[in-house]
Amino acid sequence: MNTDIALGEQEHGQENNPPALSIVVLTCNSSSTIEECLDSLVNQDFTDFETIVVDDGSVDETVSIVSCYSSRLRLSIVPNG
Repeated sequence: MNTDIALGEQEHGQENNPPALSIVVLTCNSSSTIEECLDSLVNQDFTDFETIVVDDGSVDETVSIVSCYSSRLRLSIVPNG
């Protein structure tokens, strides 16, 4: 199941323009480090990118933490499998 929490492309004004870059972040029980990773992405000067988080069945708060970034990143959470 793909939990796509991305802001709609129309909200970004990019109906027909895919991002220039896709960043894939692999996670599994990464609640102690995922905020630092995503904060780094939020603070980039270059903004024409999407972030795809592939979670490998985390049982900690990783997915919940990632979800908090949906308003600041063009973001998709995809379970591994």
